[in-house]
Amino acid sequence: MFTYLKLKNFKSFGDIEFNFKRTSSETKKLVVIYGENGIGKTNFVTAYVFLMDSLFSMYFREKAEKIMDNLSKDDKESIKELNFLFDQIDLTKKIEDIRMIGNDEDTEIEYGFEINGIEGNYKIVLGDNDKIKSEKLYYQVEKNRGILYEINQKDKDIEKKLNEKIFFGKEYKDELMSDIDKYWSKNTFLSIILKELEEKNEEFIQNNIKTNLFDVMDLFMSLSVVYRNSPIKVTRKQISPKNTILQKIDEGTINKNKVNILDKYRYVLKDFFTQAYSDVKDVYYETKTNNKNDIYYKLFFKKKINGNLIDIDYKKESSGTRKILNQFNYIIGSLWGSTVIIDEIDNGIHDLLMKAIVESIKDEITGQLIITTHNTLLMETLDKQDIYIIVSDYKGQKQVNCIDDYDIKIQKNNNIRELYLKGVFGGIPSVNMIDFTEIKEKINSKNQDKKGGI
Repeated sequence: MFTYLKLKNFKSFGDIEFNFKRTSSETKKLVVIYGENGIGKTNFVTAYVFLMDSLFSMYFREKAEKIMDNLSKDDKESIKELNFLFDQIDLTKKIEDIRMIGNDEDTEIEYGFEINGIEGNYKIVLGDNDKIKSEKLYYQVEKNRGILYEINQKDKDIEKKLNEKIFFGKEYKDELMSDIDKYWSKNTFLSIILKELEEKNEEFIQNNIKTNLFDVMDLFMSLSVVYRNSPIKVTRKQISPKNTILQKIDEGTINKNKVNILDKYRYVLKDFFTQAYSDVKDVYYETKTNNKNDIYYKLFFKKKINGNLIDIDYKKESSGTRKILNQFNYIIGSLWGSTVIIDEIDNGIHDLLMKAIVESIKDEITGQLIITTHNTLLMETLDKQDIYIIVSDYKGQKQVNCIDDYDIKIQKNNNIRELYLKGVFGGIPSVNMIDFTEIKEKINSKNQDKKGGI
């Protein structure tokens, strides 16, 4: 789980901290972030997208090289995949995208996390040349916590400090030092380690690196982000929830030995959709054997239409229903222990239905679910400690506040949603400032000027 996020000179954030601790020993499992349009909710999510991008850059490089070795001019699918991989390889473009425009100072990102009750942090500093300037991981070393590694760019030299209690294989440590000189600054050290995991066998790695480092990497790799501005990040296999079995909840292929998993998913989907939709009477998977080991599955709804029960292919369902299906696998991931971040979870889904979803899952989360939303109805069912609001002052400086941190005594009979809509907590648009009558008069005035030849 993630305990905090600190951002400095990151997109629209000058200096901000999101603190997800409920108490000194407890991290919040549900976090809901509000704010007016353009305030930076998606920028917050982008910080976690960057974490994954930085982690997988070397992995994608290796994969691209393997495809290029066997590429033919007529292999359109491989060319398409290659173009995707090249887009993921170049971390400098992604760094350029997240740095604050018009600011030459370093961009800093620090991710606080907790694994089995032990807290740590991972910090990256990005320079104005769109390269990594510093990278540090702090977590459990042996009985105590300490720095697992720290790498810094000093003029033309790279200072490398790998903790010998974590990296205890001397020859392999020297090999990693050499890889840092070759690849680091355009790739993170964690990305280099992930490349090593792909290339070398597990026994070799375990004989040279302590598992503490891989505990952190497992947390980062199990993170799932549904990110509206970049659909490829929603669907690519390596960021889907680690603890789920079906990569796609609506249609796909599964090993015949795991076909009973479909029954579990069907039960969950049927229970939800028959309660949420008045015309849905059943949800089921149609299956057929592809080969000896695999079974193809496809989701159908049984609906009451004009007095008749009709089987409906999921592809013919509304965009809102399909959106719920797309997000359901991620949401289930948070119920089974993964950290899931969803940007604009309410987009295209009815407010009351979204409220019902959150209300039904909030007490069942065993991992962590972090969402951004405009749906104020959710406030009526949320704990005030789980609600965050991003606000901006007249200088455009942003900060984020938890409802529980406001110096306002909120009685049990007070409605947090009503207080928010009244502007008590900030973070709402000033719609009364928009004078459409004046806008219309100006448009008409310009049209008259054009007719008059002015």
